[in-house]
Amino acid sequence: GGHMYAVPATIHRTNTILYNKNVFEAHGLTEPKSLADFTTMAKKLAGTDVHLFAFGMRQPWNMAVFIFEEVLLAREGPRFYEDYFYGKLSADDPRMVRTLQAALALLELVNPDDAQMSWFDAVTSVAKGRAAMTIIGDWALPSAKGLKLGQDYVEIAFPGTKDVFAYNSDTF
Repeated sequence: GGHMYAVPATIHRTNTILYNKNVFEAHGLTEPKSLADFTTMAKKLAGTDVHLFAFGMRQPWNMAVFIFEEVLLAREGPRFYEDYFYGKLSADDPRMVRTLQAALALLELVNPDDAQMSWFDAVTSVAKGRAAMTIIGDWALPSAKGLKLGQDYVEIAFPGTKDVFAYNSDTF
């Protein structure tokens, strides 16, 4: 009848971190509670062959999820997020500029081959112990083949977003 319909297939939480529990234990890392904790964690890994973050940026959407659904929510909260995306705030709002600067600083802590990696490659890197964690939605959990949730890897909310459920929906 000329109408388009969409049926939700899944709902995924996007503001999550997947980390390798064994890497955390081997290097004395604890779950991050703030963005500043990432810098402290990176210092503990300095001089090792383990990166703090495995990040796959081959697909540009991953960068958008990282900036807007992790860093922006953590720094400015859900009200700012909604106001910004409903056009109630200008694109050059100083809080957005500071968020982008914070995201750039965090990107200094990722694997050097991030532009060649997909999100799946990043999850694999964490599963193999080449990186401590990846910033990815909960759809990545089944990709950690051979590892057990809670035993080998852990999923946590991105620091500062524990009480926020940022999500996307796969539809057909």
